[in-house]
Amino acid sequence: MALTAPATGLKPELKRGPTPQTPSFKPSRKALEIVSATAGANADKAIASYDDNELSDWVNDGKQSTAWIKYTLKEAETVNEVTLKLNNFRSRVYPIRILVDDKEVFNGNTEKSLGYFTAICKAAKGKTVTILLTGAATTKDNASIGTEVAGQKLDDGVARDDAKAKGSLSIIEAEIYKTL
Repeated sequence: MALTAPATGLKPELKRGPTPQTPSFKPSRKALEIVSATAGANADKAIASYDDNELSDWVNDGKQSTAWIKYTLKEAETVNEVTLKLNNFRSRVYPIRILVDDKEVFNGNTEKSLGYFTAICKAAKGKTVTILLTGAATTKDNASIGTEVAGQKLDDGVARDDAKAKGSLSIIEAEIYKTL
């Protein structure tokens, strides 16, 4: 056991240098502005999918034929990524297609996550971005999913009993990006 601390006698240095003249980071992507949205069902609530409020969402009526939403961008831009916070993000996988001006840029499954899923798209320029559910979402049937050690249920999105609605698509937040 030491009788003195190694830092004994050292004087602290609390000065900071000048603020850098250039940014300390380089942006890698730019969010594209969504100006409106239409949907296969509940179109009047489509704005809730891009309102920056994680307590609201857009959901269709549970039928796969209406499980789509189309966003209109402020101007035609190159789309590289679509980031989605989907309802039941901890426990559900959604098979989706993403179209930019009716050209397919992504076709695959979302992943279970702690919130957001980012679809890396084939770069395409357009003014509309459509997200479609292509099949039934799958839910892992396990009562402990999203449960803390202490037994408290973790956030999994907007509370709704839609486990039996196989054609249900629920988007809490959608963000569309172009790579810089």
